Amino acid sequence: MTWSVNVINNTGGPVISPANSTLYVQGTQAVIFVQRFGYITLLDIGHQNGGPHYWCVSVTTGGYTNRWWYDGQGACDLVLNPDGTFNLSGQGQTLHGVIGGGTDARFFDLPPSHRVYLTGVTNALWNQRVTLTVNGGGPSLQWVGAGEGNRELAHQTIDTPPGPAGQNNAAVIMEHANNGSGAWVMSNMSGVGKYGLLGYNLRMVVSEDGADQDYNDSGLACQWWMLP
Repeated sequence: MTWSVNVINNTGGPVISPANSTLYVQGTQAVIFVQRFGYITLLDIGHQNGGPHYWCVSVTTGGYTNRWWYDGQGACDLVLNPDGTFNLSGQGQTLHGVIGGGTDARFFDLPPSHRVYLTGVTNALWNQRVTLTVNGGGPSLQWVGAGEGNRELAHQTIDTPPGPAGQNNAAVIMEHANNGSGAWVMSNMSGVGKYGLLGYNLRMVVSEDGADQDYNDSGLACQWWMLP
């Protein structure tokens, strides 16, 4: 079973979102960043009871949580409004809420139509969660883990979609869970570190969960090679 979410009308300002054509299956998600207001997470949580359809997508943003249901190859349309609200409709359902979650995401540029190498690490006893969306790309990526000594959190490659160069076309958030309840709290994040030399390029974001102020609790490095 697959579904898609399509941003059909956006008057809420700059947005970083997976491509409208992206298909999602159980366990995958779309995290849509509306830079002025926050972000919306749509996560496929599989079959659930009690809804109008068989399969279920959890919709969360800030303090808002709801469910959208689908069967077969479902599709929902998302409208982003200038007052910071959203409307989501499809499969005979309509959801309405306020876009939240904070505006602390870090936005940065990745090269269009290029292979990018992602490396993530943790240096923390508390669980860390890193979420990345590439504008016009596939499903949002998310990694969860804990451990000291630069324990590996992420190690994979992505191929970025085509588009104009030099734009903020990627967004990342970093969170932590420190109380055993499973509740995620936004970490403090550094500014985006940018580095380029002889064709090698690096974008890096690191976070602090409040335990020791060393700003290495989670880190994500995006690397690529491109001759000038």
